[in-house]
This record gives sequence, structure tokens and C-alpha cells, in this order.
Amino acid sequence: DAKSVADTARSSTPPIDTAPVVPPTPIAQKRIIVIGLGMVGLRFCEQILKLDTQKQYLLTVFGEEKYHAYNRVGLTKYFTHRKPSELLLAEAEWYHNNNLDLHLNDPITSINTASKTVTSASGLTISYDHLVLATGSKAFVPPIQGKEKPGVFVYRTIEDLDSIISYAQQHARRAIVVGGGLLGLEAAKACLDLGLQTTVLERSQWLMRRQLDRVAGEMLAATMADMGITTLNGSDTREIGGEGRVGEVIVNRSVEGRGRWEETIETDMVVLSCGIVPRDKIASKAGIECGKRGGIVVDDFLETSVSGVYAIGECVLHRGQLFGLVAPGYEMATILAKNLTSPSPFPRTHTFTGSDMSAKLKLFGVQVGSFGDYFAEETQTRHVSYVDPIGNMYKRFILSPDGKTLIGGILFGDTTDFSRLALYSKNKTPLSVSPLDLLAGILTPPKKSTSSDDSDDDGDEFEDSDQICACNDVSKGVIVAAVKEAGRECTVDEVRKCTKAGTTCGGCVPLVEDIVGRCKKLEW
Repeated sequence: DAKSVADTARSSTPPIDTAPVVPPTPIAQKRIIVIGLGMVGLRFCEQILKLDTQKQYLLTVFGEEKYHAYNRVGLTKYFTHRKPSELLLAEAEWYHNNNLDLHLNDPITSINTASKTVTSASGLTISYDHLVLATGSKAFVPPIQGKEKPGVFVYRTIEDLDSIISYAQQHARRAIVVGGGLLGLEAAKACLDLGLQTTVLERSQWLMRRQLDRVAGEMLAATMADMGITTLNGSDTREIGGEGRVGEVIVNRSVEGRGRWEETIETDMVVLSCGIVPRDKIASKAGIECGKRGGIVVDDFLETSVSGVYAIGECVLHRGQLFGLVAPGYEMATILAKNLTSPSPFPRTHTFTGSDMSAKLKLFGVQVGSFGDYFAEETQTRHVSYVDPIGNMYKRFILSPDGKTLIGGILFGDTTDFSRLALYSKNKTPLSVSPLDLLAGILTPPKKSTSSDDSDDDGDEFEDSDQICACNDVSKGVIVAAVKEAGRECTVDEVRKCTKAGTTCGGCVPLVEDIVGRCKKLEW
């Protein structure tokens, strides 16, 4: 049991007041302590190692889990291979080879901003020059009666998944997932893969309400039903019942046109997936400003209310907004690393002013995506949509009043043009086609060539500076440069590995493939 092993290890450590204190690093090299070894914490370390050409920093990293940083976006794959090593973002040797002072399974328990030290659960106290909080988020557990019963789980870490697998194998034939958002649907897919009869309870009137409109949400529910998953919208979970362990869930149902009623559903297991909350307790205890509803408050330089202490990722509250996607966290990590490695005196020329919350994913074999301001006020915009119930496809685009600028959109079933559309929306690029062409997948007018030699034109409508991969901040120019350096025989996978484009969520892979293919045809 991972938890009991950790507890045993912690109980054997000396009291904090007798623990060794590691002195500050020499003046020639400053220490950055990173609290949190998730995807964003690792990305920050990678960027510091890349940009710190003067080797002015020593990186010390504390991770709460026993695992090295792993890909939480790909957690559902764990139910297939059940190998933590398959999810790792970097091998153990990478940390050693890059001289990272790494402490796994040893969370920080306190921060002293006056003395600029942190103390870990093992009793280690270390001084820092800069402190970076990358503590991420945790699963939100609503105040449901009976939530402490055996058979109730959250879906967040590898340890959570191991617990779900073990319990399902021993005790469960049926599972209820509370929450129909992105994480809830991932949990539902996991339960289905475990051979469980699965039901999703969602408070809203349709699934993934934060990313999809009603049409797309209902199409997704129909797709899930075809796979054997029941969706009960308008379900407010009131109580988890059963003798000893989980046996039933009592919900208050409210469905438009059908009224309100109470319903009891038998089940053997419950997975709570009701959203996330920032992990800001360690910061709050240290007197660092946090939002009333959670989140470590940062400015545009990602600095907290305490000088020299920064925060990045899902633990952050920036301009009143929380960020529950990995791409904004990666952007924060890169910006902070650039500022910390800028020439002295510390100019801080890079700022974080918000992030594109576009998202593309594959759920139950169906591609879905939303980009830009996909819920823009209807009175100030124009909307066009297309529904194909036979092909299980839906597109909805939000346009400026004159129809010349793409503001946002929702895609279901066909996301081939997602990256291009997201870039058009982000850059406010004037459309050169009609809304009808846009729905038909025609993004640019037919090319009129007066010469058989088009070698000076790659046929790509994007500039080298345009961001192709939002997750890893990879521009078109970086991809083109990688192809030219590797040669015409290089594969798309080799370019992806080199640039990291398309290696996180995979949403931009079709566009990366297109750019690589076009680039190979050019004369260099």
C-alpha cells in the first residue's frame, strides 16, 4: 500500500526541529525550489535547463507522489497497460543527468518566507533564492452524505486508479460516476473498460457543459448510450447509501418538461468527478495571498504577494481566473523560466495575460473540440451550424456581425481543421471564404496558379511565428526548421519528438503532418 509505506517512512524521520538544514547555495549559483512534480512543474524544470545557459541556477524539486512526473492527460490509457512507466514524461536517468536535486514521496509541509526556507514531510529544511509553487489541483469532493464509505473514489492520480481497479475486481459489477465533465467522462470510460455497468450522473441538462453546447452534449450522450453507458442529466447526488460499503445512490432528478423527483440507483462503486480545486493550502499557511474561492493570486509576472515566490499551473488565480488545462500551465512555466533566466538586472520582459482555453480530445471514439469564445453572447455575434445525425457530426461557428472574423466554435465528430480554426480565431484572421464554405471544411479559396512552379510557396496560410501546438508552444517556424535540419527523409514522429509538437493532447497532429508534408516539397 503506497500510502502506508509513505506514512511509515515519515513516522521514522526525526522531528523537524532536529532535522538538518541545508545551507543556501554559493553566491555563484542560486537555488530554485519547485514544489510539485506534475506536468507543469516538470515543464518549468525543462525550460530552466534549456534557457539557463550561464548555469546560474540549481534546481531542487519536491514531489508528493512516489512517481516521477507523468502524463495525467493520458490517465485512461493506464487501464489498458497498467504500467506507470508508460505514462512517464521523462525517465529517471533524465533527472540524474540534468543534476536535479529530486525528492519524491516527500511533500513540502511548510514555507517560511521570512527565512526563505521550506520544510518537507521527511523533516528536511532547505533554503531557496526563488520558490516556484506548482502544486496543481485536487479533486473536488462535494458534501454528499456517505462519501466516506468503502467503494467511493476520486479520479486524479495513479494511486486513485490502482484503488479503483483493485476494488472493481473484488467487489463491483456496477459503477456510478458523479460528474459529466471531461474528467467524469474519462472515469466513465475507465469503468467501462473494467467491464462495469456504468451510469453517469450530471447536474446540468447535458454533458460537458463547459465545452459543448446542448446539441453536441446530447450527441455525445447518444454515442455513450450506444456503448452501454447510461447518462442521467439533471441529477443532483444527495446521498451514497449501503450497508457497510456502497450499495446505492440517492439523487434528486430535475429534467426540463418532466418535473422533479427523487430516484434511488443501485450500484457497487462510486467515482466522484465533480471538478477540481486549486491546491493552495501550503501557500495560505505561509501568508501568501489566495483567492476567497481558492487559487494562489499571481500578477502578470506570475509572482505571488511575496517577493521571490511564484506560482504556475492549476494552483494559480490570475486576474480572477483559474486554469484547468495543461496548456496554460505550460505557457506560465515558459514565461517564468524566461524571466528568471533573463540577463541581470532582472528585467521581466515576459508577461502572462491569460491563455487560450481551446480544447480538443477524443471521447468514446469520437473527436470533440471547442475553441475561441465558443459561448459568445448571441446578441453581439452571428452563428452558423451544421448537423449530420447520420454521420454523427456537428459544427457550430460563432462569427463577427459582418461574418468576416471567426470568434469561436464547437466541433463534434470531425475535428480535422481544429488547429487551423483555433488559430484563425486566436489571431482574428479575416476569413477569405463564406460561412457556408467554412461549414464544408473549405478554409481557404482555391489557389489560382499562373505557373507550374510553386516551389516558393509552401501553400500554408500561417506565418512562421504562428503557434501550432498550444500545449508545448511550438510555432510553425520551429517545425519547418526541424524538418530542414533532419532532412527530407524524416518522419512526422521524428519531428514531433524533436519539437514536442503534438505530444501532449495530440490535437494539432493533423496540422503538424500537413506542415511537415508541405515543407518536404519545398526547395531549400
